[in-house]
Amino acid sequence: MIVDTQSDVTVLEEKGESALVEKKGKRVYVPRAVIQDGKVDDAVLDAGIPHGLPFEKMVNVQIDNAALAKALRDMGIYTKDDFMKNFGAIQKRFHRAMNAELKKLIQEVEANG
Repeated sequence: MIVDTQSDVTVLEEKGESALVEKKGKRVYVPRAVIQDGKVDDAVLDAGIPHGLPFEKMVNVQIDNAALAKALRDMGIYTKDDFMKNFGAIQKRFHRAMNAELKKLIQEVEANG
């Protein structure tokens, strides 16, 4: 016996015979006719036309845990108290480290968006 499951969706836009719906941050276009009381069959959602950029496929952020630990210790961060007192500096260090990854993401968006 096959059981169809349905999910609650938010209808963001309706245009002609299609609708842009969102479920847990994922947006897809589906036929308007398949939306019943704010629900859509999961199979229809899976087959919907994706809306937006596939960020998950565009970026592959990796952190070297040993390098991170060394950087924190180099900053004098050893304890929870050290960490909390220096959170702003730690955040700035992370932002600098992630800048290269952000540049890669921007290039990917420009090339494939």
